[in-house]
Amino acid sequence: MSLVQFLIYALLMILSLNKAYASCDSRLKIAVIERLNPFHLMDSDLTLSIDLDIVKVIAKEANICFDYIKMPSSTRLLSELKKGNIDVVFSASYNKERAKFGWFSHPYRQEVIRIFITKNVDKTAHQATLSQLLELGYAATANTGNEYGEIFNQVKPFIQHNIPLLHRRMAMLRLKRVDFTIEDELAGLLFLRYHEIDNVVMHPFIVNKNEVSFLFSRQSVNKKIVDIIDKIIDKNRTKFNEIRLTYIDRLLNDDK
Repeated sequence: MSLVQFLIYALLMILSLNKAYASCDSRLKIAVIERLNPFHLMDSDLTLSIDLDIVKVIAKEANICFDYIKMPSSTRLLSELKKGNIDVVFSASYNKERAKFGWFSHPYRQEVIRIFITKNVDKTAHQATLSQLLELGYAATANTGNEYGEIFNQVKPFIQHNIPLLHRRMAMLRLKRVDFTIEDELAGLLFLRYHEIDNVVMHPFIVNKNEVSFLFSRQSVNKKIVDIIDKIIDKNRTKFNEIRLTYIDRLLNDDK
């Protein structure tokens, strides 16, 4: 390629990008946590994600362009949102502290929190509640920065290992350094399936059921944008639930 051809190519790329930018009513920086399947997958395929599929629907209807920013953990993600360096995060559970620095959208999907436990524990452990497991001396890990409801909040001080990343919590479980971990139901099941882990099972006890929302930075996002997205969420509840069910079906029935 000659210098002239290169310059023409570069000019066409710049014009194309400018056109794409101009076609958006707004641009928002949206944070994703690496390696948190099936919600925030940022590997080779951006389409394999419940939340990102929902984001695509919202982006199209609201004429918003999203720039995806990788974050190492939910703790860092919320810190950057509070400063206004990130505009929006997804799968956020409501609490009063977060509402001080962020606008919560209307809820857009359900989150179910479960216990994942090693198979070799005593059989009575599989009938125990979360608090009973801890009282019996079983070692636990979780991301204690997450908002998983009242039952979880009551036992937080007794969870021995606060580990922000799912794959590290699962590694501790596989290596038998802990007896159980507390995870989103779908994320945990998908992790077990895709990594072919056969010494860990999902416990029957449900820690929490909760609806999650998008959380927008008060520092960088106009409330009018949140209002627009709320209307889109309300309009597409059936579609968003169908997306979730598609992933459940894929998880339970598809081959790896």
